[in-house]
Amino acid sequence: MFIKRIIKEIWKEHYRAVDELMKKYQHMNEDILCELAIEECDKLEITFFEQDNFVQNIIPSIGCTKCFKQYPCSFCNFHLEEVKFSALMRVLREKNTDMYVKILLYNFRKTRGGMKIKPKNVELFAVRDFFNEFEFPPEAFDAFLSEDGVFTSKPYYGSVFTGPGSINKEKIRKIKSAFRKNVTISIGIEVGNEWIRKYWLNKITTNSSIEKSISDINEEKATIGSTIILGMPGLSDRQSIELMLQTISWLNPTPIKYIQMGYLVKKKKTLQAFLFDELRNDMDLIKIGVVKGPRTGLMDIIVLFDSIMKIYENNESISKRIIFSPQNFTDNAKLYRNKDLYGPLTRIESELLDYVVEITGLGVKGVSKYKPIYEKVKETLEYKNSMAKLAQQHGLEDIENTMRVVGNKLSDKLFTGEERESVLEELEADLATINY
Repeated sequence: MFIKRIIKEIWKEHYRAVDELMKKYQHMNEDILCELAIEECDKLEITFFEQDNFVQNIIPSIGCTKCFKQYPCSFCNFHLEEVKFSALMRVLREKNTDMYVKILLYNFRKTRGGMKIKPKNVELFAVRDFFNEFEFPPEAFDAFLSEDGVFTSKPYYGSVFTGPGSINKEKIRKIKSAFRKNVTISIGIEVGNEWIRKYWLNKITTNSSIEKSISDINEEKATIGSTIILGMPGLSDRQSIELMLQTISWLNPTPIKYIQMGYLVKKKKTLQAFLFDELRNDMDLIKIGVVKGPRTGLMDIIVLFDSIMKIYENNESISKRIIFSPQNFTDNAKLYRNKDLYGPLTRIESELLDYVVEITGLGVKGVSKYKPIYEKVKETLEYKNSMAKLAQQHGLEDIENTMRVVGNKLSDKLFTGEERESVLEELEADLATINY
């Protein structure tokens, strides 16, 4: 698979470092490994996000288990900076489950400040895949959420993230019993198009498995959440928006209560970061809207504001179910304002960026608040110029050609000779099966 070859090459030094550390740790006894893991925990800048009566508990673990064999998704760099800790936790998990759980508890108690914690109304557990038993084994579930767990009393509501392949009804019933009221189980969907998800995002999750998980959660009367992305790595803004609108239409008839939209962030070692570092001034890619010089990896601010407003205008039946990930939008807002790296903003761009950040915190209420401003913005020359540029970009009708151009550029940067030819053959084989 082409995208797997690309991501494997981008990440090869990281994986080599992890493999070397794991070989070293395999020969150490469990007590020493546990001590080293605690030392690494103390170095991590791990905190928790708290707002009103909601708290998000960030619990570092072995990381994404999918990455062990399939390599990361092309848009993600989970645990990139935690090479030593990730290697330690993987070896410790294989050697001694109880000690592995001890480290998970240590992180939680260190950030929350105590052995027994008074729960907030909503407790969210941010492990990568809560129902994956290698990352979060049954022993961890009991240590955190049994009657003798970390809380002084049973929380009212819970929230977890998971992958469709990890869910079953027994697990759903078990986690529901850990909370007084209910639990929200969020599935990582990213994009509704299965081919794009597999062959461009390097995430092998089928639509049928997503639909089965939604059905199981719904039958057990838990609350269903999902995560999708605004922005696709290596595609134009126009293609990204069209895919996002397709995804929303696909999810509309489902019983999903919350559709959390994250804004693609240009993280290290992701496809969008590589395009920025190596190809941001490539004229062929600029022409089709995939790169934009210093603003590669960031959507045009006027286009971003317009797309958010249109999400709600064109999807009234689903708009109240769409929520945004404030952290993603806030993180990218900081990048937009880095004028040394991305250039200065115009007055209207600066104002709209503030509006976007506020809207992502307010959801549909924010859209209603800024509807009059949106109507005025649409009359400006800057808006009309941005929309004209967007229309000139490749749309979904050109996506095969876009991927071929991007694929060739990536291959030129990462491979030579016969290996390059082999990678391009895989690209053509993948594109022969494209379905959008």
